[in-house]
Order: sequence, then C-alpha cells, then structure tokens
Amino acid sequence: MVVWYVRWVAEERRPEKEATGSTGRCSEKEINQMKEVDKSWLAALIDGEGCLQIDRQYRVNMYSYFPCISVSMTDRQMLDKAQMVTGFGKVKVCNRTTKTGKVIYRLVIRGKNTGEVLNQIQSYLLIKNKQAQLLLSMCHLIQIRKRKNSGDLQCARETLFVNNKRLNQREELI
Repeated sequence: MVVWYVRWVAEERRPEKEATGSTGRCSEKEINQMKEVDKSWLAALIDGEGCLQIDRQYRVNMYSYFPCISVSMTDRQMLDKAQMVTGFGKVKVCNRTTKTGKVIYRLVIRGKNTGEVLNQIQSYLLIKNKQAQLLLSMCHLIQIRKRKNSGDLQCARETLFVNNKRLNQREELI
C-alpha cells in the first residue's frame, strides 16, 4: 500500500477540482470506471482506518437511519485521494487533535453514495465485509422508504442498526 501511495504522489497527483469537477461528485459512469487498484486501495484504507456505521436520528415520532462511511487520520492527502477516487464525501478538520498535537481530518460519505462506493469495493474488504453487507442492506431499505414506511421496514432498519453497532464493537450478531 505504501509503494502505491508513493507512486500516486510522484506521478498522478492532481488538484481535487480537476478530478471531481465543479460539483465535487462523479457521475455514475465515472464511478463504474474506478480502477481495480483504486478499489483495493480504498478498501484497505477503510479496513484499516475507516468505520462503516449506520447513523440514527429521531425525527417526527420515528427514527431515520443513514448509512455512513468515515475515515479519520492525520494525513489529509490520503483522505483527499479517497475523495478523488470515490467522487463523494467531504474532508473536514475534526475539533480534536492527537496526543502529540497533530490535526485530525475526517472524510465522511453518507446516504445513497455509501451504497455506490460499497458496491465497488465490497469484494476487496477483508475485516469490514459484514458491516458492508449490512450497510448495503440498509441502502436497499432506504430506497423502499418512498413507497411505504411500514412498521416492518422500521423494524428491519432497527435490526440492521443494532447488528452493525454490535459488529463495530466486535460482538456477536443477534
């Protein structure tokens, strides 16, 4: 992974606006053309430094759920590269620092963009493959949302939320 990153810095480094366009997003056609090396690199980054989670917010007498990919680290260039490769997300400065005073940056990809990215890299994920499957299931349930928001769907979303939380805490699924 380090050799690939060094090669990228030396040869392929481009400004963010050139790579992602003025909107900061890739079209679906561009997402489908993600290079295999980029898919494996992104999966390794997420496996090592990332978090696959389902965020839950209380709205109008019920919970809303949002799949989310986040990666936090002190190396902004790595996160900028991940944003360039996916075409999604924002790199922000966290309001905390490391013990040695280094600034921590965070890339966050939310909503349907999460599903598009995970569909591309799931086969390369080793450690977080189960979380990826749960997030992809959540993305599917969110698409159903507009048709009908029944109690069964809400129960299924809550089950996915709880199972993802347990996986992230290295516990057994229910």
